[in-house]
Amino acid sequence: MGERVERVDEHDEVLAVVGRDDAVRHGWLHRIATVVCRDTAGRYLVHRRPDGAARFPGSCDINFHCTPRQPGGEANP
Repeated sequence: MGERVERVDEHDEVLAVVGRDDAVRHGWLHRIATVVCRDTAGRYLVHRRPDGAARFPGSCDINFHCTPRQPGGEANP
């Protein structure tokens, strides 16, 4: 079987561990991990997906997740 991901509900509670392909095919919410690399000049590393990738082959890929902040700069839980 391929890559496994945690399928979650709208409250981020784990429902099941499923195949990534199934999660994408069915449009299920699921968890992923992303690494963002930035140098001291503020430049970001932009990854080019392999030509043989199942999703978005050959595309440039960079992911950002913005977490809403509470007053005072604390991240919301």
